Amino acid sequence: MAYNLGVDLGTTFTAAAIEHFGQVEMLTLGDRAMIAPTVPATTTQAHPPSTPDRVG
Repeated sequence: MAYNLGVDLGTTFTAAAIEHFGQVEMLTLGDRAMIAPTVPATTTQAHPPSTPDRVG
């Protein structure tokens, strides 16, 4: 039972798909969307920032 997982970490959006026996299916991320905003962040804290739109 092999499959392939593809993840697109774009500069604006992130998406993921799985391929199994030649069939490709987009995976839902978070709130059931097929794509999610990419939020790059750097921090020295143990947890990611709570307001990523204010990072940088």
